[in-house]
Amino acid sequence: MVPRLRCPVDLLELADDGGAALSCSGGHRYLKDGAIVDLQPGAEAPGFGRLRAATYDLTFDLVNTRLLFGATPRHLAALHRQAAAAAAGGVLLDVACGTGRWAIPELSRAAGTMYVGVDPAMPMLRLAQDRARRAGVDALLLHSDAERLPLADASVAAAVLSLGLQYVPDHGAALAELRRVLTPGGLLCCVAPALGLRPRYDQRHHRRVRKDHPIDRERWPALLCAAGFDGAEIETVGALVFTQARAAA
Repeated sequence: MVPRLRCPVDLLELADDGGAALSCSGGHRYLKDGAIVDLQPGAEAPGFGRLRAATYDLTFDLVNTRLLFGATPRHLAALHRQAAAAAAGGVLLDVACGTGRWAIPELSRAAGTMYVGVDPAMPMLRLAQDRARRAGVDALLLHSDAERLPLADASVAAAVLSLGLQYVPDHGAALAELRRVLTPGGLLCCVAPALGLRPRYDQRHHRRVRKDHPIDRERWPALLCAAGFDGAEIETVGALVFTQARAAA
């Protein structure tokens, strides 16, 4: 199953043009490179170049997960495992997928599920493509962002947004897009940092010149509800807020 893609400019459906590209009836054309479709030509995610991508997985567990956020890798692995199980036989959307480190290994054990990764950093997508190829996972990787997902309505069974929401200025817009592309009853698994939970993360946030956008714990349940999600289960681990919620019918 390959989800229908939308042009990020005019929202028209994209189709294979017979070459190494997808195009819409409005005349917009986007190049393909293997499993990657470049929907943001020339755009780059600040701070996520080739060197950062190459070392990301090696440093993430110790520097980010344990020291900065005060969690463990097993918390993140469990979140992706739940999303992969909910997507069985359909499409799993991984927003801010990075190198696909967590979700792709889960899908290597779940035949019939398609992986769709979205990330604004092309170097990360290239590593995700290599990982999916080695794991034998059917993958589609989109150079795009969370606030304008290039997917048709109700086209994915489950979605995971892991440690990417803090790079999105408008959390409500990202949640609304996730609800739009999820089928009714589809599962959203999300984890993002919040202030006021761990001094180490708070201090790092306040020192940064280019600020992140941590979620507001007090407003978070209302944002989920406003975006069209029901039955939210929310848990905090260190500086991280883990959420599972269902797309309302």
